[in-house]
Amino acid sequence: MTMRVDLVGLTKHFGAVHAVEDFSLTIQPGRVTVLLGPSGSGKTTLLKMIAGVLRPTSGDIRFDDESVIDLPAPERDAPMVFHNALLFPQLSVEDNVGFGLRMRKTPPTERSRRVAEMLELVGLHDLRTRRPEQLSGGQQQRAALARALVVSPRLLLLDEPLANLDPDLRGEMRELLLTVQRSLGLTVLLVTHDQEDAIVIADHVALIRGGSLVQEGVVRDFFERPASAWVAMFFGAGNLIPGQRTNNEVVTPLGRLRVISESPAMGAVLVTIRPESVVLDAVEGQANTFQGRVVAAEFRGSHILMRLTAGGIDLEATIPVDDAKSHAVGSTVRVALPPEKLWPLPAD
Repeated sequence: MTMRVDLVGLTKHFGAVHAVEDFSLTIQPGRVTVLLGPSGSGKTTLLKMIAGVLRPTSGDIRFDDESVIDLPAPERDAPMVFHNALLFPQLSVEDNVGFGLRMRKTPPTERSRRVAEMLELVGLHDLRTRRPEQLSGGQQQRAALARALVVSPRLLLLDEPLANLDPDLRGEMRELLLTVQRSLGLTVLLVTHDQEDAIVIADHVALIRGGSLVQEGVVRDFFERPASAWVAMFFGAGNLIPGQRTNNEVVTPLGRLRVISESPAMGAVLVTIRPESVVLDAVEGQANTFQGRVVAAEFRGSHILMRLTAGGIDLEATIPVDDAKSHAVGSTVRVALPPEKLWPLPAD
């Protein structure tokens, strides 16, 4: 059974430290919501309040329109999976997975059936008799996930579950999480500081900074319509061009730039554009063209990151690796900023 979760004005103070401040968010049923933000932004504190481990200073947590503020953690059906698997070292995999059912006094036959189902789902059935020290890091995380799932949670809370895994295992665990979520129709809230996790996993992203929600939406919104310069920078849009906007034109140090944008920002603005949208070797007739100079070129594996300067403004552009030879450091290049790729933000 899935459910909707409403966080209403959640606040948590630890003395003079304001870890979370007036945070409101709706977590839709049967979807993966990712709570994304840098370290120390309040993500885990929020998760612990939802799980019932911490009590909010103020605000409310509602499961399907019913407040759970006074409901003890074991009765919320919202288990947490941490970045450390926290398995009992003296127990086998299957006993670890079945621990919650044993605490609930589930009959042994039913307990064995459900444990076997979960172990099969996460690909650990053949390792059920092993102890945690005999498992890899990825296998331990699978066991921790199965332990949370076996109790049929209404909400699954994941606190940086991929943080301690190497890149290959992270990819495998992302796929597993999505497979499990879709097969069971779970409502999932996953906390991470890793943008790639959010991009791959999330149906909906909530970006938090300093304990406050700064933007929420689908992943594409953060790339194409950032709410602030900080959001744009967090998602890798390092190009911020100051200017003065009137209607569909912005006067900047690069010249007059035409914009095609639904952004309401007018007057003093910062115009953002992603490095992959900057066009080098612009041709005659393209809008928003100007001369730039290449000051650095960094090999990034799948592409080259070009650092440019023009009109006293530093810009970044990405190009295919094979095109790097034609853009040597110190060379001049004709640059174009497509109007439909520009997004103005309030300068303040």
